[in-house]
Amino acid sequence: MWKALGEGKLLLKIFTDFYTWVFTDPKLSPFFKHTSLDRAIGKPYNFFEEILTGKKVYLGFYPRTAHHWMVIDDELFDYRERKMEETLRKYGLAEKYVKRMMDISESYRKMMVKT
Repeated sequence: MWKALGEGKLLLKIFTDFYTWVFTDPKLSPFFKHTSLDRAIGKPYNFFEEILTGKKVYLGFYPRTAHHWMVIDDELFDYRERKMEETLRKYGLAEKYVKRMMDISESYRKMMVKT
């Protein structure tokens, strides 16, 4: 899959597009008001790079800790996921890889969503 993501080049384009949108979205941008766009792109990029390659490149907190202060319900999580899926497809990622990326993201739902 890392190869399908251009050894990370395509993933960087996808995350740059996605988080640029996030920074303008009224539902998601409040979660990023104390961080830079570069950091918002870099952290998930490194997180996914580590998941997909096995290289120890991610130096941040894992989802449960990184998002502990955020009040994210299922509706907001789904909203974010729909936009991410749309962005992955926009860049022509093969469906099997779109599904894999979304499955990875979904696997962290229980750590991030709060009732």
